[in-house]
Formats: sequence, structure tokens, C-alpha cells
Amino acid sequence: MNDSSSSDGATSVLFPLFLCSIGLNVLQHAWNSNQLAILQQADNLQQQKIAQLQTDKDVCAGKLAGFIEGRR
Repeated sequence: MNDSSSSDGATSVLFPLFLCSIGLNVLQHAWNSNQLAILQQADNLQQQKIAQLQTDKDVCAGKLAGFIEGRR
């Protein structure tokens, strides 16, 4: 009889901990997914900025080449 009540006590403690663990894992997954989305968005913005800087560099190089040709 004592073993049964001891087992029930362990179950009543472990089961809520198990459910809490699952809940924390779900929250962690949601948090990580959100962080990944933020990092991907930041990466996309950075790639756009790099592309714009490359375009600006090419435009400046073309203008400089035209200026140099005009001076000759």
C-alpha cells in the first residue's frame, strides 16, 4: 500500500514538470523562430544595402571615367 501512494506522489510531481518542460520547449522553439526571422530580415536589408553601394560605386566610377575622358 505504501508503494502505491509513493508512486502516485511521484507521478503527481513529475507529470506537471513534464508538461512544463513541453511548454518551455514550445516557447523556446517560437522564440528561436522569431529570432531567425529577425536575423533573416536584417540579412536581407544588409544585402540590399550592399547592392545599393555597389550600384553607387559603379555610377561614380562611370562619372569619373567620363570626367577624365572629357579632360583629355
